[in-house]
Amino acid sequence: MAAPAVKSQLTTFSISTDNAAGTPVIIDGVISVADLDSGEAPETDVTVLSSTEREFMLGLTDPGTFTMSLRFNLDDPGQAELYKARKDGVMRKFVCTLNATNPTLLENIWTANVLVKKMGPDDISVDGVFVTGSVTFRVTGATDWT
Repeated sequence: MAAPAVKSQLTTFSISTDNAAGTPVIIDGVISVADLDSGEAPETDVTVLSSTEREFMLGLTDPGTFTMSLRFNLDDPGQAELYKARKDGVMRKFVCTLNATNPTLLENIWTANVLVKKMGPDDISVDGVFVTGSVTFRVTGATDWT
């Protein structure tokens, strides 16, 4: 039997206020998130003359970056906190809570410490129904699914 798919509807995102230990605030208006938990480790070639095939070791994992598309609105407390984080450069705790297909599953919450590299409107147009925006996050340190 195939594993049930996790639906993206009802997924929530939050960011801590002021610093990584601050109170979490929900980010509203999120349209999509790309490359969440996409970090990777660099390869180091450790092949020697006596090797019969190429050999590699992995270095430290770089936790990477990810982006968020949203309906830009600084009246939303979560988006206002994202903007504040971009301005002050202070690390925040970011939490993604997936809509659990099975309420007994525990591994549907992803947490990471992040820096907000970019946050602002992307499209302000005559025919636009709403202003779209994007956020670029830099993950720092280990991430966790719980």
